Amino acid sequence: MRKLFTFNIGGNAQAGLVKDLIEKNGMPCVIRNDQLSTTLGGVPFTECYPELWILNDQDYPTAKEVLDSWLIPRNRVSDSWECPNCGETIEGQFTSCWKCGRAQKELA
Repeated sequence: MRKLFTFNIGGNAQAGLVKDLIEKNGMPCVIRNDQLSTTLGGVPFTECYPELWILNDQDYPTAKEVLDSWLIPRNRVSDSWECPNCGETIEGQFTSCWKCGRAQKELA
């Protein structure tokens, strides 16, 4: 048994999501410390973080790949673009020109 990841306090929902993803890939795992938040004050808070553990050590590398792909943001910010309608430079996270209102998808 090997610890895969430690979530922050209140990360029980995230831990459950990752656990489901890993189990759907055929790797048994367990969440530990998911009920310890009720003991805060009597137990050091760092001991109350939910942890995801992989039951079979040989599954660890594949489980780590699943975790890493889940942790990577899905919406990457693209490069800045120039509105051909008004010439304004727009930051990549925006899909419309802030100056003239033209949508980026209309520019193609």
